[in-house]
Amino acid sequence: MKAAFTRDLIILYIARFVSTFGDWIYFIALTVILAKSGGTAIAFMSIAKIAGIFIGKFIAGSIADRVGHKLTIIVSDVLRAGLFFLMPFCLDSPILFLLVGASSILSSFFSAAYSPMITMLTTNENRLRVNSIREVISSISILLGPLLGGVLVLKDTYLPFFLDGISFLISALCFLCMRVPMAAHSDEQSLALGETGSSKWQILCSDLKFSFQYIKTNRALLGITAATTILSVSGIMEVYEVLFITDTLGLDSSSYSMIIALNGGAVLLAGILQTVWISRYMPTYVYPISMTLHILLSLIYALSGNFIMLAISSVLMNMALMAVHTASDTICQTEIPVAVQGRVMSVQGIVPELVSSISIAFVGFLLTQTSLRVIFVSIAVLSFLCIPLSLSVLRKNKLQTPEPIINSPHSH
Repeated sequence: MKAAFTRDLIILYIARFVSTFGDWIYFIALTVILAKSGGTAIAFMSIAKIAGIFIGKFIAGSIADRVGHKLTIIVSDVLRAGLFFLMPFCLDSPILFLLVGASSILSSFFSAAYSPMITMLTTNENRLRVNSIREVISSISILLGPLLGGVLVLKDTYLPFFLDGISFLISALCFLCMRVPMAAHSDEQSLALGETGSSKWQILCSDLKFSFQYIKTNRALLGITAATTILSVSGIMEVYEVLFITDTLGLDSSSYSMIIALNGGAVLLAGILQTVWISRYMPTYVYPISMTLHILLSLIYALSGNFIMLAISSVLMNMALMAVHTASDTICQTEIPVAVQGRVMSVQGIVPELVSSISIAFVGFLLTQTSLRVIFVSIAVLSFLCIPLSLSVLRKNKLQTPEPIINSPHSH
């Protein structure tokens, strides 16, 4: 357990808590403010966030792997702080949505660099536990951030954004104080990635081609990517959950609030269980088992006829989903060399992000043709395809990161 609480990992946990906490304060505050302008403003905000993340994933990994993961995180945190300081002055301007989109792009840069940082600071033995602790921290932020954001926006319109900006500056300072080992990569990887005098566009295209090929030739990564893509469709359940509870089940809005609160507590409990107990087992076993449990529970959730059945299935489903995410992150961090991890893991998220966005929009059309329960049950049945795909990780029970050959001059 001590291996999961080294000096640098503790700093990493603090930085993650502060930035995630601040991010939720801003998100809830902005949603409350835009809600006064009607649903159109919130829709534009959602589009800006999704577009920013999608655009960012194409370029973030390539840049993070080249300029250094630590430097990428610090710069992205500082720039995001500046954006949040500007936001309260643009609440009545279309510029606000540009700032939201830019923030999402920078968030993609942070994510592309954050995973390799965890890989460099952990070993195969403690990586799952560290990722579990990271999920606990995120859960606490999700529980407290929205609550504080909602309260602060009622007190002062500017305050939530300023606090968020300060939180990212603190995060940047924490990462600045961290001691991160040098990443390493082979000459073959450098050549394959177009490091030799190519134009920026050629390098980007080369990176994308390399990343897709890398995923395609690795059975575990291909299985996880395919399963994640299919599972991304089930995100529809979260988006339309309030309609399912109120319209399909005929419950009131307070029932929806209670489900959200229960899920928040469940995610926190799941993170603690992972840290103390589940992290003892290999992620290659945790992943398919938790995936199977999540899908079975999602079908029960879709067939729920009362609040009790809905609450129990929802809570257990979200607990299993957290284990899925933690195990898949750990497997990917172990399978992919740090030198190319940012770009490969960024590419892994491109297709699921696109499929999720299209699915949400498509269901909006389907609701005029059929009932939400039919849609939810269909999604749950479709998700069963993830089970055989998740079993692909069992073909390599002992995951080994390729041995480094030379140190990367771009890493920090």
